[in-house]
Amino acid sequence: MNVDDEISVEDKTIPVVTESATSQSGVCEWPSSSSLTARLRRLITAYQRSYRQEQLKIEAEAKGDRRRRRCEQASKLKEIARQERQQRWTRREESDFYRVVSTFGVEKIKKEPGVSEEREAEFDWTRFRTFARLDKKTDESLSRYFRSFVAMCRRVCHLRPGREGNYSVLFLCIDSPSLHDHFTV
Repeated sequence: MNVDDEISVEDKTIPVVTESATSQSGVCEWPSSSSLTARLRRLITAYQRSYRQEQLKIEAEAKGDRRRRRCEQASKLKEIARQERQQRWTRREESDFYRVVSTFGVEKIKKEPGVSEEREAEFDWTRFRTFARLDKKTDESLSRYFRSFVAMCRRVCHLRPGREGNYSVLFLCIDSPSLHDHFTV
């Protein structure tokens, strides 16, 4: 059914007044009150139908938005849970970390000359990660665990807690032709 058909308010029973009839009397005839009432009811019904359809469309869009937001929120929660699982250290990972730290050390990123030593030491975890089979651990997680490890070593050795990033007391640089970079042990 066409929208124009729905909203049409013409009465089918009353003949259309022609121009000649209007010009003779000079006055247009109004439809009867029952005809006007029927037209008004049809207009109201058509308006209500179109309004209801618009409301249903808006509700469907809102429902889709809510569903999309819920899906996004669920995926974010899954990602957070995955990252937390990834950050947890198993005993195997801990022992591999200790083994590689004690055997090879941790590669420090060489600082440019003239840069102050005040800021925290930065480490390159790429080789360490492959040696220790810790491919799933992030650089941040490895750095955090390393800082905890150093703090634990200082406590065990009855050393004062050092400032953040100062590992020079515990570690010594090794030049290795096979690794050709400075590692700290």
